[in-house]
Amino acid sequence: MERAKGERLSDLRVEEALSTGATVLATSCPYCIAMLEDSVRTLNADSRIKIKDVTELVCESIEGCGRPDSDKRMDGACVPEP
Repeated sequence: MERAKGERLSDLRVEEALSTGATVLATSCPYCIAMLEDSVRTLNADSRIKIKDVTELVCESIEGCGRPDSDKRMDGACVPEP
């Protein structure tokens, strides 16, 4: 993909995701998360798309984990009840 000098790849990726209607953009790279979150702020897209780590998606997929209406731990640790 060709890009103009000074054009940020993370801006392109966020714009590309937004054009598909995506509401979440996930990666496992901490550097990419920082760059993508900055692009979301720069593009004023905070209300349209969220940047998440892949592990966040896994945790959210576990029933009740990390949800406010759950009595499970809210500190990010997805631990099944005994």
